Amino acid sequence: MPGMMDTVLNIGLNDDTLIGLAKETGDERFAWDSYRRLIQMFGKTVLDIEGKKFETVFDDHKEKSAPIMI
Repeated sequence: MPGMMDTVLNIGLNDDTLIGLAKETGDERFAWDSYRRLIQMFGKTVLDIEGKKFETVFDDHKEKSAPIMI
């Protein structure tokens, strides 16, 4: 929404609670994606890290971990 400030909610995710979230939801991918989004938002909003830097690292990781298609 135009005019709104970017904010970062402290949702309590950290290295320890990530494991609990994965177990509680039964969805490890969801837990890791939530953590990634929190770190990315914090970096962009609080530390003023360019969003493209996160996207480049994430894209590289996705490419390395993608299954090989024959």
